[in-house]
Amino acid sequence: MLYLCLVVGCSARNTLRPDVNIPERSAVIFFVDGLNTESLDKLANAGRLPTLKRYFIDRGVRFTHAYGCIPSDTYPNSASLLTGLVPGRHGVVGNEWFDRALPTHTDYTKAFTYRAVNYHVQAPTIYELIRPLRSISMQCATARGSSVDRHGGIIEGLQWVGGNFSAIDSFSSNGVHDAIEAANNWREWPALQMYYFPAVDKYGHEFGPQSREYDHAIEHVDRCIGHVVANLNQLGVLENTLLVLLSDHAQMLTPEAQQFAPMRDLTSHYGNRLAVSNLLTGTPQHRYKKLREKDIIAVPFRRRLELHVRGKAGWGVPADAATIAEVAGEVLSVLRESTTPNDTWPAYIEMMSMRADDGVANDGTRLRILSAAGEHTIDADHTDADWFGGDLYPPGTLGELRALMQHRRAGDIQIFATPGFAMLKGEDGGHGSLSPAERHIPLIFSANELTPRRTETPVRIVDVMPTMMEWLGCRESIPPGLDGRSLIPSLRYLNSRGVEAKDSEAAQNCPRS
Repeated sequence: MLYLCLVVGCSARNTLRPDVNIPERSAVIFFVDGLNTESLDKLANAGRLPTLKRYFIDRGVRFTHAYGCIPSDTYPNSASLLTGLVPGRHGVVGNEWFDRALPTHTDYTKAFTYRAVNYHVQAPTIYELIRPLRSISMQCATARGSSVDRHGGIIEGLQWVGGNFSAIDSFSSNGVHDAIEAANNWREWPALQMYYFPAVDKYGHEFGPQSREYDHAIEHVDRCIGHVVANLNQLGVLENTLLVLLSDHAQMLTPEAQQFAPMRDLTSHYGNRLAVSNLLTGTPQHRYKKLREKDIIAVPFRRRLELHVRGKAGWGVPADAATIAEVAGEVLSVLRESTTPNDTWPAYIEMMSMRADDGVANDGTRLRILSAAGEHTIDADHTDADWFGGDLYPPGTLGELRALMQHRRAGDIQIFATPGFAMLKGEDGGHGSLSPAERHIPLIFSANELTPRRTETPVRIVDVMPTMMEWLGCRESIPPGLDGRSLIPSLRYLNSRGVEAKDSEAAQNCPRS
């Protein structure tokens, strides 16, 4: 009897019941955190990534100019992936953020708080929008609305604490058996699955993106994805499945010689007038009491530094433009004197952006942008071409920056690091700023219907969500006003008559609740 139960249990996780409904179309997203396009190509060309080469590089539609959003961190971009909105519009403005109105500090990088992101996303996710179609999320912290949300337990947590991050990737890919079991219970194959792999990013931070450890982590992800694809093929569902390979950001080498400590310099200068946001702990009353003593609240990141400025009337109202400009000038002077006193601009800072109007306007914040190239004031009607960064950054950068600084969770002053430099010490790899190199991501779609090719059309991670919804036949459920657009026309899939479609001809089969 025990043997029979084991066999039945194993079968339920490896084979589909004959009465399981298979949708005409489904999609599987492989989300590899911190995957560089250069490393992907290098390893694939060397024959070290057989699965990714076979199913994506050789058979996919590859967008060679795909970019993540500002800031180039995981939690903002995973929320953008699921909502089709830039971080300033969905509210997850960083892996950490400070809200002066509460006041509270939120940090998603801790074991007991990483799931809180699901409460803070201020827009519907694709999982919620495609209901009642079934969906599954494997290991991704941002998963609100998914029919199955599988994330780590005690064993996986111990692996994480022990630094065995590739074991977490294996845990994610083994979730395909949970998908099979769920489908057998539902009598329906999930329309959308997401598999999240964190190890590449973790090893990139610790050892750098040019290290053997980073390459080995990518090779392991190739095996993990191969496990999922092999099961899909064995089940007979691969033929109608759109496979998507993407990342949220790249990893940038930040050698020790180019690691600086601006918080040390600012703390020395401001003393008790400045506090790091994570030190504002305790009850709300206690936090308010601490906050009254401070003029600046800092949220430091590896390649970005965010400063919240006390207004003339206290922390209850936003600081005016003159107060912000005064603090920015003083901060710049301190950082310049502590690093390159003979230069007019600190070498490790690429840009400073600050609010330049009184308060946070709903129709577009006026920005003042400083860099070694000069100063620009950006109004609501300015475009990417109207500032000195217009030909340096991916399309949409200015709009993303403006949206970010409109949100109350974002600082009044954003300081972005120069490529190759870090504003925290201790790791050989980093990201989080706005340079194209760290925002450049792989984005490849693969399906039997698609004509393999490469396209240089600039796209962003926010385009994935409406693309997935249209692929699944849910175009009518796409919310208005998204920052992303469907890429289905660019994918040029074959229609039911075997003719390459010029426009989207996806059937509108998404059930409406």
